[in-house]
Amino acid sequence: DTPHYRAIGESGWDNTPRFGDDATQVIPEDLNCQLYRYELDVADFSDLLTEKGMARVWRARADKRRDLINRSLWDESSGFYWDYDLRTGERLRDTPRSLASFVPLWAGVADQDQASRIVEHLPAFEYNHGLVACEQGWDDGTEHNYPTGWPYSHWYVCAGLRAYGFHHDASRIAMKWLRLVSNAFVQTGAIRERHNVVDPGVPPPGRYPPQRGFAWTNGVYAALLARTIFGAEAASKSAQADSHPDFPPEWAGEEVQICLPSYPWPEGVNSKQVAV
Repeated sequence: DTPHYRAIGESGWDNTPRFGDDATQVIPEDLNCQLYRYELDVADFSDLLTEKGMARVWRARADKRRDLINRSLWDESSGFYWDYDLRTGERLRDTPRSLASFVPLWAGVADQDQASRIVEHLPAFEYNHGLVACEQGWDDGTEHNYPTGWPYSHWYVCAGLRAYGFHHDASRIAMKWLRLVSNAFVQTGAIRERHNVVDPGVPPPGRYPPQRGFAWTNGVYAALLARTIFGAEAASKSAQADSHPDFPPEWAGEEVQICLPSYPWPEGVNSKQVAV
């Protein structure tokens, strides 16, 4: 219970080596990308409410934040986004690469060249059963670190990869996570908040055991299957499943019905047939 660990807890990454020794002096890259998206959301809501002046204000704030992210958090030499150290005025040093650096793809902050360079880092995180939160070599027994994978990180990565045209990478990673969660459920009857993606037979480390439930695992499972694998989006009129080698052969030529929410709720629910 120190300021350092309280700040890590507020980041959502409790606990992790990602922030070094004083998280109170770190500007997180993923938090700023989330705020960028929220600012665009508020601008869209303002448009819906015909508050055009407020919409312009929020879009200007989003534009400024995107520029700051790319000026302060992007490192051209490594081709990666990094957290920012307020003590040095530079990227945070002596910390592992983490999946937080893929959140700029989900947010739409990166350009296509930046996205291509970020994708080159995937091998540092990808294992047979999914993505680790941080690269190997910084083992400290914390939850958001190697060898643990988290649902929300898989969603950020897969959604971001699809947004920039890396559909094969997104589908491959999504299928690894879907198989992992499915196999664990068959074996234990439980959906859990996190998994060891390097060796699923070994419980992931951390100050507490993986919790049963679990809402974000359920939600990400459904979203990865419907959106990443079957390509169904609420705003689109049609969808086509990715031709993935893990689809059972007997699925060929079949159709799957997927219901996705849109607004206004509940009249906006969009049901569509997706060919496999």
